[in-house]
Amino acid sequence: MSLRRNNSSSLISQTKQHLLAESPLPSPSLPSIVPRHGKKSKAHSLTRKIIRLLVWLIGVTILLWGTDRLLRSSGRAPAISYLSSDGGSYEIVGEEDLPDTPTPVMVTDRRGRSKWTISIPPALDFPLKPAAYAGICSMSDEIAQHVRETKSNAVSTHSHSGHYGYYRVDPNYMDIGDAEEHGLLPGFSSRSSSLGPANEQSMLGSLSSEDSSLPICDRSLTFLLATPSAGLGPTLLSLWLAYGLAQREHRAFFLDSTGWPYGSYTTYFLAPPTPKCRPPPKTQRTSCPHYAKHLVISAATTKWAFGHAFTDEFEDPKKIGVARQRPIFDLIRTGYEALFKLQGEDASFLETRIAELNDTIRGKGGIEVGVHVRHGDRHPYEFQYQKSYIPLAKYVEAARDLIFDEFEGPKGTNRKKQESAENKEFASRLIVASDDPEVYESEEMKKGGIRAQGRISLASKTHLDEVKDGKSKSKSKGMKKPGHLGETLGWEGGFFTPVFWSLGLGPRIPKVEGAPTPSRRRDVGPEAHYLTPRSDSSSTSASSSLEDREAEGEEDAHAHPSPESLQLRELVGRSYLLDLGVLGQADRIVCGVSASGCRILAVMMGWEKAMERGWWKNVDGEFDWKGVVW
Repeated sequence: MSLRRNNSSSLISQTKQHLLAESPLPSPSLPSIVPRHGKKSKAHSLTRKIIRLLVWLIGVTILLWGTDRLLRSSGRAPAISYLSSDGGSYEIVGEEDLPDTPTPVMVTDRRGRSKWTISIPPALDFPLKPAAYAGICSMSDEIAQHVRETKSNAVSTHSHSGHYGYYRVDPNYMDIGDAEEHGLLPGFSSRSSSLGPANEQSMLGSLSSEDSSLPICDRSLTFLLATPSAGLGPTLLSLWLAYGLAQREHRAFFLDSTGWPYGSYTTYFLAPPTPKCRPPPKTQRTSCPHYAKHLVISAATTKWAFGHAFTDEFEDPKKIGVARQRPIFDLIRTGYEALFKLQGEDASFLETRIAELNDTIRGKGGIEVGVHVRHGDRHPYEFQYQKSYIPLAKYVEAARDLIFDEFEGPKGTNRKKQESAENKEFASRLIVASDDPEVYESEEMKKGGIRAQGRISLASKTHLDEVKDGKSKSKSKGMKKPGHLGETLGWEGGFFTPVFWSLGLGPRIPKVEGAPTPSRRRDVGPEAHYLTPRSDSSSTSASSSLEDREAEGEEDAHAHPSPESLQLRELVGRSYLLDLGVLGQADRIVCGVSASGCRILAVMMGWEKAMERGWWKNVDGEFDWKGVVW
């Protein structure tokens, strides 16, 4: 038996040839319309590419968003936790510590939902500076807009184009009391005790309640008399309007006269009605937003408290002309009836003076026509008189027309009744009040005109010199020579703001660079006694006081006058109020609506008499009465 080695490569070759020989050749065929099994269409492939691209973009977006949130959260200061009554968890957003100035702050919960509130540091005294209250309102608008944008995840390129309704409540606002109660803000809950009666009295003077057993008011409105204006009329209108608004909104009303150029409120009026609750803590009183539980209103926040939203809310849209102002008029009238109650001797004098006029005029069948003439730095609205004053003859003519309309009988009236009407017309008088002493001596007012009151007289320099020399022929009651509290004050041309601020300061010496320091000796000339009736012993102290006030700033000097300046300002204010008191009870009123005193007299007369019967007559163009003038 022999062995033979087979070639493996030849075997494989033979096997392949055998297999190929048995396989049939492919038959020719046409292309198939339907894709062959296992191959993908181009459309399906494109769809998958688009899906992959979208997934990639979404992933990149999420990655970038997460990185941004991580960077923001890592850079944010530690938050202060807060659990609200509705179960939401909130925290302060921003700095590690609250700012040491009054400002709105933003809070956010753990889910990123945002709210805002007002932070007023407990260390600050009440009231704050007027600029601080204005700043709160201004910043509140901004932070409210920011919170809205944050919650909507959209950044607005412009603020709200219009203004919201007066009573719109921002759902993103958290009241200060709620924030303090839960420990978010260092206020009522973080202190050992609430403000006691002594502290409350220091904030509100004698106008706050002294009964610590009373509860803290649920809602309140505090009006601040502090104002940069020298005029008393605008402050009275705002005060009465704020009181009427407080009554309408069921708020307890409080008053603060800190920094008022005219001194203490109770120098002129009786204290306002005392509410049956205690004032809130000072940290909870804010000027904005209006829906805050404890609101503060002052001259600095007028455009927010009594701005366009206020007029839109309270003007009657169904009426035309002055009738639209009826709701605002009623608010001011409510404040007038509750607050215009003169203090002490002035109240007694006013009552006596009104009784005298009743006997001499109404007792003889005549009527009293109050004539209010405003000069000084208040010029009329009417175009032709804007740089001067309304002629006095125009006042007299309007007053005569009112008297004639009252007593003119119908045609065919018998002679006896006609003579009776003429007698009553002759018995009627013009009761004149003006800031310009020359008005009383004018030819127009001498015929049938009577000075409203002579208890405190603002006299011209000429009349002042006559009184000083004992040559005055004035028979006005209450006129006294200089040196008494009720003395005649030198006044020229009417009420001018610079003259009011200069009362009691003495003549100013202009400062020249490089000049030696002026001595404290004061030259006493005719001008010195004209603007500053004072004794020589007070010259040195007044000079020092002036230097100190100039160093502290003009604004502070206006709000904190020297005792002598304050005494003279009080005389000016009391004279103004007595004039209003006498004219306010007159049967008819003639005045220029550009003056605040004219608008006040309409309120004192009442809507029915002043507007519906037309017994309040404006001689300053065709302008209507308005309660709020910006």
